[in-house]
Amino acid sequence: AASLRPRVPLSAVIFAMAENVRVAVRVRPFSRREVSQNCTCVVSMEEQQTIVHSKPPKSFNCDATYWSHDPDCDTYASQERVMNDIGNAILNNAFNGYNGCLFAYGQTGSGKTYSLTGEEGAPGIIPRTVDHMFQEKTRLESQGLKQVRVWVSYLEIYNDHLYDLLDVDKERVPLRRGASDVSNTGSSERLSVREHPRLGVYVPGLNQVPSESPEDVRRLLDFGTKRRAMAATAMNDHSSRSHAVFSVRIQQLDLASGSPAESPKSPAVSPSAAQSPRSPGRGELGGTELHSKINLVDLAGAERQSKVHSEGLVMKQGCAINKGLSALALVIKELSDRQAKRGTSANASGGIPFRASKLTWLLKDSLAGNSKTHMLANISPADESMGETISTLRFAASVKAIKTIASQNRCTRDELVRSLRRELEELRAAAAAAPAQQLQERERLLAELTKDYTQQIETAKHMQKAREEVLRQMAISADGLHAALGVDSETPYLMNMAACPSLAGCLLYYLPKGEKRSLGSADSNAIVLQGLGIPELLCTIENKDNKFLVLRRAADVGRVLVNGRSVSGSNSSVTLNNGDRLCLGRAVQLRLTVPALRPASGAGPDDHAGL
Repeated sequence: AASLRPRVPLSAVIFAMAENVRVAVRVRPFSRREVSQNCTCVVSMEEQQTIVHSKPPKSFNCDATYWSHDPDCDTYASQERVMNDIGNAILNNAFNGYNGCLFAYGQTGSGKTYSLTGEEGAPGIIPRTVDHMFQEKTRLESQGLKQVRVWVSYLEIYNDHLYDLLDVDKERVPLRRGASDVSNTGSSERLSVREHPRLGVYVPGLNQVPSESPEDVRRLLDFGTKRRAMAATAMNDHSSRSHAVFSVRIQQLDLASGSPAESPKSPAVSPSAAQSPRSPGRGELGGTELHSKINLVDLAGAERQSKVHSEGLVMKQGCAINKGLSALALVIKELSDRQAKRGTSANASGGIPFRASKLTWLLKDSLAGNSKTHMLANISPADESMGETISTLRFAASVKAIKTIASQNRCTRDELVRSLRRELEELRAAAAAAPAQQLQERERLLAELTKDYTQQIETAKHMQKAREEVLRQMAISADGLHAALGVDSETPYLMNMAACPSLAGCLLYYLPKGEKRSLGSADSNAIVLQGLGIPELLCTIENKDNKFLVLRRAADVGRVLVNGRSVSGSNSSVTLNNGDRLCLGRAVQLRLTVPALRPASGAGPDDHAGL
């Protein structure tokens, strides 16, 4: 009778194991620019449906919606709620041995970086995930059955090149690329993307930093964020000019000899679960291990040149961003179309143009491999962005159709080491035919896997001191910045201030000697500022001799404060000094640095803060 039972096709079994990418949509409040232009809200949400009130209205279904437009609304979705729904799900899967990925997608200025990184008082998914992860690490180790190890990495894809944001090589990323945009050109070799049958997609040479506390990770995150490329556009004062991938690798080692390392079934990240830590041994342990990796991806926003009004290098960056996102859109379309035809994700990645860009190749496992993947589509509620909003929601609908097959990453270190040694022996045996680069890469992988963990921790502490030195020099390594831009080191400049440390110091506006710079919202100004209280021409700043600077009001309308004191009346003026703080309009805050007037001992303790 058993022989008469119909055979179940393998594709049907795989289809049952596959899971759709989970897609959520979040709408942000109006920006200062949208408020100043009296934009109206054209987006509404009902349970899992997002409605755009175009003509005719368009609706899109997803797995979750987050109404973050009005904080006074009963349905307002806070940062904590987004973390509880998305971040905790990814973290629970990771402690069960499954890879996870979250990528934030949307037009420039739609709130992607805010959702992932957050700001002071409202941390995003990344810092909350770090805190919850170490709370669970403490809980597991206090039971005496496991040791949990954590590594983090942080990279950016800038102009379709990969850069390690945790690298202390100052030549690789000379300084933060702000309004004037110092391009990422260094003598160091750029990173590349590789693929291994067992390890999946990875980046050789990328710093994988072991971390023992959330403070360790926060320092690394702060270091990397300060080196990420940003610039100002008409749509967003703090526009990310690169895609960023923050990765966390978790290893759970079984301390009970011979028994498997089981992951908890209960929620893994409850803050109340933290208990007093137990100090496990740091030696290399045998037995079964659970491995997992979390990728948190902040994609740079798509841009329309007609709206962002970018020029020069910033415009070229926008072209590179759009090219990478177009490649991602093509991959998404190919995957969704192919899986719709086959009804399964088996071999769905064959023939898909993942290698068309570094971004798509890096996301290959997350989109068509071993990962439980989430997408957060961020949209603007404004009528002027209706086209971009509809485009984002259509893209989200395509992503929702994709299926991935995640498997539990359970193995022993000895097993993986033996596998790599066999590959190495085979490559050495065929040394004449095997590329030397491939042989060297296997040797490097084997050396990393057999490296003592205690040694890794000591190396990380040494490198942290080097990163602190780099940060000290970045704030501001003026000689390097001036040399890169071809600007005299005595030239005064304005620097933006912000409550969020990751946004402060992103923008520099130079004030050349003997020139008068106009400030206002009109494109004809030397320094274009947007926001409430900023008319077309607000004021001018004249630099007479790199020491004597004069700010002069150009009109009665608008708002100008210098060190908290109003400068009112048309044609009224005030002499500026080093360290003066300017408040222009209702939101723009700038700090003036006059190098020739700084104390002989150098910059004060908060000079150039945030750079």
